[in-house]
Amino acid sequence: VNWYNGLLRRKPLATKSVSCMAVFTLGDILSQTLEKKLSKTQKFDWQRSARVGVYGGVFAGPSLHFYYSYILPYLIPGSSMKSIVKKICFDQTVGVSIMISMFYTVQTLLNKGTFTDVRNNIAANYWTTLKTNWMFWPPLMFLNFTFVPIQFQVLFVNVFGVVWNGYLSFVQYSNK
Repeated sequence: VNWYNGLLRRKPLATKSVSCMAVFTLGDILSQTLEKKLSKTQKFDWQRSARVGVYGGVFAGPSLHFYYSYILPYLIPGSSMKSIVKKICFDQTVGVSIMISMFYTVQTLLNKGTFTDVRNNIAANYWTTLKTNWMFWPPLMFLNFTFVPIQFQVLFVNVFGVVWNGYLSFVQYSNK
């Protein structure tokens, strides 16, 4: 933790971006490993893992850095229980809606899809993903906003994000 904290002090955006890239890639690798065991025919797709990792490093990492470090504290300052509940509500409506849509948009475009494909992908997957998100993230966000210092909030999300990102990858690529 001291090593990571030192990196956060020197290069917070780069540290969080690289961490997100690694976590998204690992989530996809876990997803493909499970898919391969279930289907017994699927080959491992390293390009898919790279696309998911690129999303983590280029889009999710910077977005989460600014979201947790600046946007949420500005919009909803404080650490009272009322502020924590407001942060969770904002996160689980506005924040998550943006992140889910951004994930499906970027993955579709990285797969050489069109904007019509993006719209269809979001229409097919958004509500199921959002409902699954609501079962997974709110208790974790309570812990994150209550006990985790701001500089470590992206890391906290990344720890549980391995599972979540595996789920996102599975939903994105399961019917492809």
